[in-house]
Amino acid sequence: MEIELYNRDNIDLLKWPDDKDGQFAKSYIYPMVKKGPIEFIDNTDAEMQVLVFAGNIFPLILGNPQQKFKNSYVCSPTAHYIDYGREEINIELKDKPFLRKASHMLINGLESFVTKLGFEKVLYVNNWLLSTNLYTKFDINLLTEVRDFLVEKFPDYPIIFRSINEIYNADIYKKLDELNFHHVFSRQVYILETLKGEYKKKESYQKDLKAKRKSKYYWEDADKIKPENIPRMRWLYDALYIEKYSELNPTFNEKFLELTMNVEGFTYKVLKKDDEIYAVFGYFERDGFITAPLFGYDTSLPSSEGLYKLTALKILEDAIAKGWIVHMSSGVSKFKMHRGAEPSTEYNMVYYAHLPKSRRIPWKMMELLTDKAIVPVMKKYGL
Repeated sequence: MEIELYNRDNIDLLKWPDDKDGQFAKSYIYPMVKKGPIEFIDNTDAEMQVLVFAGNIFPLILGNPQQKFKNSYVCSPTAHYIDYGREEINIELKDKPFLRKASHMLINGLESFVTKLGFEKVLYVNNWLLSTNLYTKFDINLLTEVRDFLVEKFPDYPIIFRSINEIYNADIYKKLDELNFHHVFSRQVYILETLKGEYKKKESYQKDLKAKRKSKYYWEDADKIKPENIPRMRWLYDALYIEKYSELNPTFNEKFLELTMNVEGFTYKVLKKDDEIYAVFGYFERDGFITAPLFGYDTSLPSSEGLYKLTALKILEDAIAKGWIVHMSSGVSKFKMHRGAEPSTEYNMVYYAHLPKSRRIPWKMMELLTDKAIVPVMKKYGL
């Protein structure tokens, strides 16, 4: 099997597949490789390359140990496991100052330790710099050659497949496990299979439909969105995901919205009232799965306006109409499960057998925490 690698210098030589996924990849990946991801996502000081094998296109992200600012967790293991850890400590232990202080001391020591061991020097596979990275169907038996190729080309990097969960990617998980990739907890995600029809039985879904019927808001498709609307759309995303949730989430700028609104496969819609935009989403579909990396609403309005519910409902209705499965990403677990979603543990699958022993230590520690602490706690409390 021929495996090819492209970067900024030779990306113009890549013959992109003519199928839907190939053209989707070309429209999205090419500008990021050519101009750098930071042109479109403000907190991604990293390099994107492209892996091509048997007609499959996988974007690669090389983590940057010399980043000029704090990177998003989508391209930084330190942001993912250390900085997000600090934020969770502040949230979960806000009423326990002694335990909170002790936990911060522990995580600060951990950060100092793993930083010295080159924790940021990683190679992510199939990393679209989104919270959720969807996979298309491919021959998983080719992963042996892919692994060996990447180890040869990047001998000083652990190889990490992002967004592998137990429902959506069970076959890939099993194959990577056979190939000595190690499972490191990433997050808990939620999958809603519309064809099962479980959502119909949920009282919350019926209440959402009732709220929609009473609402004065209405949806408009992408062809009605004007260029002058883009700053407002970005503000709505930032209000929710950056200001309310975390600055470690990817900071999509206006160029990202302009890019993805012109990528065939991305669907954008805005929620309006009196000709003003109050919510927005942008989702994309691959092999019958959809996920919405761009999602936001006016958080300055009271929750009684139901903007979050109306936005989540519209994505679900689009999926129901097409028979799609909704990858609902992470967070607001009760909201998602009350509408029929199933929880699934998502992993970063990490291969490090080729690295010096010292470079393996951080990932061994993360796998130990995964098996002995994180996953058992989630299962115990039904998270």
